[in-house]
Amino acid sequence: MVRLRIILSVFLAFAGSLVFGRETRIEFYPATPGAVFDERLSGSIEGRRVKFEYYEVCHPDSSAKKHIASSRIRLAADGPVNVELQVNSMTVKEAHLRTTGKDLGVTLAGPKLSFQLPGPGHYYLGLPEPAKSYATYTVFFWIDDLEKLNRTRVRPDGPDVTDVTVRGVTSDALKDQSRAIQAILDRGGTVYFPAGIYRTGTLQIGSNTVLYLAAGAMLKGTDNDTNFGDEFLKIENVQNVRIAGPGTIDANGKVVGGRNIHNVNITSSRNVVFEDVVFQNSKSWAVHIRKSDNFTARNVKVFSGKDGFDPDSSRDVLLENVFVVSIDDAVAVKNRYPEDTDGKTTERVTVRNAIVCSTKSALKIGTETRGPIRDITFENCDVFDGERGIVLYARDGGPIEKAVWRNIRMFMIDWPQEDNSGTAFHLTIEYRDGSKAPTPVRNSLIENVTANFIYRSELAGLPDAPLNGIEMRNIAIKVEPPKKSKPYLFECGDNVNLAIKGLTIDWQGNENKWAGIVSGPGLIVE
Repeated sequence: MVRLRIILSVFLAFAGSLVFGRETRIEFYPATPGAVFDERLSGSIEGRRVKFEYYEVCHPDSSAKKHIASSRIRLAADGPVNVELQVNSMTVKEAHLRTTGKDLGVTLAGPKLSFQLPGPGHYYLGLPEPAKSYATYTVFFWIDDLEKLNRTRVRPDGPDVTDVTVRGVTSDALKDQSRAIQAILDRGGTVYFPAGIYRTGTLQIGSNTVLYLAAGAMLKGTDNDTNFGDEFLKIENVQNVRIAGPGTIDANGKVVGGRNIHNVNITSSRNVVFEDVVFQNSKSWAVHIRKSDNFTARNVKVFSGKDGFDPDSSRDVLLENVFVVSIDDAVAVKNRYPEDTDGKTTERVTVRNAIVCSTKSALKIGTETRGPIRDITFENCDVFDGERGIVLYARDGGPIEKAVWRNIRMFMIDWPQEDNSGTAFHLTIEYRDGSKAPTPVRNSLIENVTANFIYRSELAGLPDAPLNGIEMRNIAIKVEPPKKSKPYLFECGDNVNLAIKGLTIDWQGNENKWAGIVSGPGLIVE
């Protein structure tokens, strides 16, 4: 019997690397320029030794002492891959390997871990803390779809493609090449950056332009402040722009004249697509989509010292298979521009199959609600190391209609600098800064949500805009010891009239450490 189990184990390990009778094909990418490798990790993927790049996302104000430490590796494959990982100098007693909507198995043997990643996708492995960080130390595995990559990959010798190195631009870690790169972009068409590092100030992307970054290519902000506007990449009053490829756009943590610089601003534009790229090192909102229509981000990764994505007074926005790590809000759907001051409604925004981590709000509508916000959907999303999870802040007049959060998993932690840290649901209608414009919330839904509770969830409304327009159903919570003594699971302020249809509570022996399920009569559990 033992011999049979060994033979079966060997067969399954071999079969795991096959796709319809053939081995998984893998493309390993070059390292990100300037990468720091994590010496605490060693490992192999399908038998090939690999290195993990260490990266910290830090708060713009260093005195805030908030940062998220992680390591990451990226490759392309067309099937499952087997991973062996060793965390050097320590024994791993617990590890959580997850992708959107599900946990995956991990085999632990002292400092060694082994597991299989089932194919293209985003995966995150939470480990005990081997680094100085306030969050869980997490290893990210990003597997691009090799078949899709080969279909969409831009070739430097392709028709109507301009390789920047043919036009005199060189990979140089120090040289400011703003003028040369901008001159190439001004020609339009497809602009190709091969592996290497290219330093530049703010670049303006014109209509009918494709900016393609090959694996191992990085556009990085120059140290020369005179070449910067409010953002690293500026997309304004244009249409038909695509930024793609598995390379990196690094804003270099710029602060110019006291202004934190965005990674990219999209303003009053149409038909803009981001695909596969990594945005990092922004000290302001990373991707701000304002007064624009038809924006899509697919398989995009964002690491930001402030917000991740901010759809703002924009319509027909799709964020699909995105991965966000942010010191402020991960995704914040808002409207800062009333229609009577050249703004638009914020409508038809979908965030789907996303994995996000945030020291503020993870999946948020608000805070700015100065114009109508309608048809907003968050679905099939994971939140890890969350400070606040599902968030609605209605404060400027709105209204907010048809907001949906569906099929959401949330893994909350206590960020020590935040009073509301660990709040799974924070749904409030309030007046902002003396304003008396109530913001009604109508025809909205929260369903199929799982979350751990370490702090209370908060619900509140106003006399002329009660919180009564949200249906909640199929909510499963796992209760941990509270970070503060004797809270209720749900704290209801005045003017709340909601019900949860189908609430499952796993107290885990902590029932006596909490005051109860609901404070006040405003929330009915059915």
